[in-house]
Amino acid sequence: MLIAGVSTAAALAAAPAQARGTSCPCHSVCDATLGVSISPPVGWHLLPAGKYPSHTLAFRTGTPVGLSYHLRLVIEPYALTSIANDASAAKLVAQKLIQAERVSSVTRQTVRYGRSQGVLVRGLPGGPAPALDIILAHQKAAYLIIAPGSSLAADQRRALRTLRFIPRTGHFLPPVGGGR
Repeated sequence: MLIAGVSTAAALAAAPAQARGTSCPCHSVCDATLGVSISPPVGWHLLPAGKYPSHTLAFRTGTPVGLSYHLRLVIEPYALTSIANDASAAKLVAQKLIQAERVSSVTRQTVRYGRSQGVLVRGLPGGPAPALDIILAHQKAAYLIIAPGSSLAADQRRALRTLRFIPRTGHFLPPVGGGR
């Protein structure tokens, strides 16, 4: 459950247990549609609703100033795959992302978060400031995690160490198109 404009602690305190999900650990933010649980560090806040698509967890620190949100981490649904092996799926999705961006000067590093092996990609274009892109896959779903900065900061590493996959409910990816 996401509550806009309040601290993570306040959101957790205000959210009824059934909305957070019975499998959501204390002091964690969970999204059952995304299938992710994460315990954000002290001082992190959920970005207000509407700033990112639904079922995207976006965290900031500090007080937003203008268009700057002091982003720390964004976790979003990225793709569905038919590959059952999480490590193989993450590698394939990362390769497809790199090909789609048409860049060759990227570096890849194998990582493990949420008990799933993934790929950290440095050097993809996409914003006014550098960011790391992490592709994780779990049960045929691929996640894109964006960590602003040229390397992971201590608070980002701490948050990623708490990442857990929880049972998914609903549609992982929203429908595309406006068919009636």
